[in-house]
Amino acid sequence: MLKDKFFSIKERTQDEGTYKFAILLNKEHQVYEGHFPAMPVVPGVCTLQTIKECAEEIIGGKIRYAEISNCKFSAMIVPTQTQEVEIAINLQPEEENFIIKATVKSQEANFLTLKATMIKEN
Repeated sequence: MLKDKFFSIKERTQDEGTYKFAILLNKEHQVYEGHFPAMPVVPGVCTLQTIKECAEEIIGGKIRYAEISNCKFSAMIVPTQTQEVEIAINLQPEEENFIIKATVKSQEANFLTLKATMIKEN
């Protein structure tokens, strides 16, 4: 939904069960016209959607959030200042669900920490 429009994946790596995505943000995307014209920031819901789409790349199928048990936004992502972020994802299968732990950061700041349960969509 947002991939290749709002963001693109520059690189994907895996290290001991953790997947890392180098994400390039499209600072020209129309969402920033309303969020916010004078000082654009990445909407939290777009950050969560980006994590979801990266997780879908890992499992090779569609998933959705079933429960978000912990989500901490520790800084705003300003796309005119930070165009590349790293998303680190650890996915653990649990019956029909996945437990996901994810972080979003750059070299300058940590933006988000997430723990959630995701479920496969049919």
